[in-house]
Amino acid sequence: MGMGEKKLPILRAEDISKEFPSGTGRLEVLRALNFSLEAGVFASIRGESGGGKTTLLNILGGLEAPTSGTVYWGDGALPKQGLARLALKRAGTIGMVFQNFYLVPELSAFENVLLAARVARRPLMEARERAESLLREVGLGERLHSPPAHLSGGERQRVAVARALVNRPAAVLADEPTGNLDEVSSGAVMELLQGTCEAQGASLLLVTHSRAFAALATHSWVLRAGRLETA
Repeated sequence: MGMGEKKLPILRAEDISKEFPSGTGRLEVLRALNFSLEAGVFASIRGESGGGKTTLLNILGGLEAPTSGTVYWGDGALPKQGLARLALKRAGTIGMVFQNFYLVPELSAFENVLLAARVARRPLMEARERAESLLREVGLGERLHSPPAHLSGGERQRVAVARALVNRPAAVLADEPTGNLDEVSSGAVMELLQGTCEAQGASLLLVTHSRAFAALATHSWVLRAGRLETA
């Protein structure tokens, strides 16, 4: 890369709009929204409940298609159809953490993290080592073989953080990751998420309604009336 050449953002949204059918008309949740996430930054998007934050995160993560506009991961535009086929590319590009954890109940903490590495087709030995070392890093070295039912909410979210990072993604998208946790666990998980992303060199995009957590970010936006404003 020559001098003065700018690195592409990890992900970028151009003129994203999203509408849902509503009663007799259409509900416009996102309106010609633009956003980009650079490498190695911690960014936050705050907004009211039901204001479209989760929809935006799902669109950026390739889980949902916008009504119009384009999402780019690096220099590649995401397709409007066939998002399911993105699973492999997503696995190596984007890690996601959700409010409801979404762990597989029949699998242990270790197996849940390993599963994400298997989706990305990582070599098994390397994947096992990475899953175990991440779980130790998030303080669950003693709970590797516990199923989610035997873990507290805070511990489950720690498993989810390890799972999001197992494939060394360029960015982690976190949707209200502390929404189901008490205050003490919330602070601990937030600190952990920020610290582990930083240690792994991954950008972190946090969607939250919490002013305190949003304020931790180096770049902050507020989602209002379907558009992003700098906080």
